[in-house]
Amino acid sequence: WRRLGGPPPFRSLANVLADVETHLRRRVWLPDDGSYVVVACFVAMTFCYQLFPALPVLLVVGPAASGKSELGEAVAMIGQNAVLAGQLRAAGLVRLLDETSGLLVLDDMDGTGPASIDGDGEVAMALKTGYK
Repeated sequence: WRRLGGPPPFRSLANVLADVETHLRRRVWLPDDGSYVVVACFVAMTFCYQLFPALPVLLVVGPAASGKSELGEAVAMIGQNAVLAGQLRAAGLVRLLDETSGLLVLDDMDGTGPASIDGDGEVAMALKTGYK
């Protein structure tokens, strides 16, 4: 396409991120404009996760009814091989990650007990010790 002087056969990363940010803004309200950029970059990262030995976890916290689940759904709609799941135990988390080989969006994991991502629950420990 360069030799022929035509348009590139792909979209620029800046254009893709702008569209992802627009999608997010239509679905959820975030208190800081920079948060949309962070989440958009996280979504883009899901398309090249195989290149890295480990990736960051995007942890969204807030009070009940603040839009955490809606943000998770918005990310799952456009993330690579995304699966939305709720209330998993550590074994289920590992099995689902192995089966899907993509983005796992966990919902309703903010309580207490073994399924919590806070404290010493089994899911929290699995994320802390075996996350890649």
